Amino acid sequence: MSVWQYAQLTISLDAQDQGRTRQILWHGPDGAVEENLTDSHLSVLQLLNKVGKEGWELTSQEEHRPHSDEHSYWDAPWTLATYTFKRRVR
Repeated sequence: MSVWQYAQLTISLDAQDQGRTRQILWHGPDGAVEENLTDSHLSVLQLLNKVGKEGWELTSQEEHRPHSDEHSYWDAPWTLATYTFKRRVR
């Protein structure tokens, strides 16, 4: 019998940081951070292909951008993109 494992790739951006530094973390099936990819300088497409080569299938993508009276949706102080993956384990 096979079961599904789930994992997440999170990409956060602090727009208030002058360098607009991204933090990229791979959260494995147990939820813990298994790999910090922040220094990899890979594009989102390259990151998705990287985990795809390891047998992970993209199941959903969510983006959070808080907004207030001071910021529009596109000028949010920070953003968080979460990519959820699954793969079959036998």
